[in-house]
Amino acid sequence: MGVEAEGGKVKVNLEGKPSLTGDLVINATGPQTRFSASKSILLGKLLERGLISPDEMDMGIRIAEDHTVVTKDGNESEVLLALGPLLRGTLWETIAVPELRGQASRVAATLVGGPVAPAEDLSALVEFII
Repeated sequence: MGVEAEGGKVKVNLEGKPSLTGDLVINATGPQTRFSASKSILLGKLLERGLISPDEMDMGIRIAEDHTVVTKDGNESEVLLALGPLLRGTLWETIAVPELRGQASRVAATLVGGPVAPAEDLSALVEFII
């Protein structure tokens, strides 16, 4: 599979299928979703050292229910927590303000040693804390 210029057109070579030629190619697959192939130097080093591990979908960081990062060995990190887009493979909707507030609440509770409410318990409550 690949893309190449062919005169004033774009030729898309498909695996096991005939090539397509057009004036324009639009990549509608979205951003890179394979977390383990991230170009981030920080994330790459954390993965390399086993301090973080990909979630089951390989779309983000694997975490425990309290947002503590799970290491390559399956242990909970003593120093790393995660929230936001890094949790896309686990929580899917993780970029909107209500979800981020709920995640921040769970991370804060983890940091101070308080009880951590499951995500579904915080959805209605968080909306009224604004």
